[in-house]
Amino acid sequence: KGKGAVEHIVEQEHIELLSLPRVAHLLDKKWETFASARFKNRLIGTLIYLFVFTLSFVLRDCEQGDVIITYFSFMLQILVFLPACQKLHCELSEMKQEGIFEYFGCRGAGFIENICSLTFCLSIVLIHFRKVVWYFLQKSEFKDIIGEQIGHNIETLLLALAALVGWLYMLFFAMGYRETGPFVVMIFHMLKHDIQRFSYIFFIFFAAFSSSLFIIKNKVGLASYFENLHVCFAAVLGNFEFNDFMSNEFYSLSVVFAVVFLVVISILLFNLLIAMMGDTYANMSNKAEKLWKLEKARIIFSIEQEMTQEERDSDENRYWVIVNNKKYIQVEEENPDHFKKNQ
Repeated sequence: KGKGAVEHIVEQEHIELLSLPRVAHLLDKKWETFASARFKNRLIGTLIYLFVFTLSFVLRDCEQGDVIITYFSFMLQILVFLPACQKLHCELSEMKQEGIFEYFGCRGAGFIENICSLTFCLSIVLIHFRKVVWYFLQKSEFKDIIGEQIGHNIETLLLALAALVGWLYMLFFAMGYRETGPFVVMIFHMLKHDIQRFSYIFFIFFAAFSSSLFIIKNKVGLASYFENLHVCFAAVLGNFEFNDFMSNEFYSLSVVFAVVFLVVISILLFNLLIAMMGDTYANMSNKAEKLWKLEKARIIFSIEQEMTQEERDSDENRYWVIVNNKKYIQVEEENPDHFKKNQ
């Protein structure tokens, strides 16, 4: 199926064209006809699912002697696993239809939806796959090849990753509403531009002073170096102990280095970051609304892509009218000066 003009506008990020009356009317029609209800239902369903998922890992391995809690925990894990398999199948079908590069190359709301969904579902499936493999390994001669603790650690890491991307997936729904959408767009813009520039400058100063302080204290070894990095980073966050920076041989120089380090990073750079974010917020205030409309359009097309052809052609999802076997968009226009001219 070929892509329509509006889809090309969204892909090429022609923000100004989205404000054209015909384009805006088409997107509003799609939103009101099928996208809004589906989006709201998905939001409610995702919230319920995430609370069930949270309860499932809170109760895991808890009170193993209690039959009721064990059975309840098992049922929760089933309720988490089955929808994850269904969503994974949906994401893989979408990837097959669009292509791998197209699937991972989308931006904004579509990127959040694809990455978070795929990562979460894969993590859940791999967690249960690990349990099945370990169950059969216990009955075989290979049970000592992979220790139970290693398998448990892998499961813990996958579960932590699933919890992270699972709740970050809610940003996809936040982008769909005017009250939160522009705010989320602004946050991502700050992360992409302000934080990126700040991180580069911060890394230079942090590496310079932490290395100098490490040498002045006459310490050697990787363990001591990483401990020094930990001390310096803790000082940046406010957990500062002056004795951690002191050197017996170069006491005065270590004091100067420590003071300059704290002034430059804790005061100068962080205040500069706050100022940069303030400028970004002021400059983005007017543009954020237009960028949010772009993200809303991406959400509409993301929902539409997950619909089957039968669902798209159904009467309840039809946002067009058919005239002479051709599809048209019905547009209503008002002329406020019409009655003034006839007076």
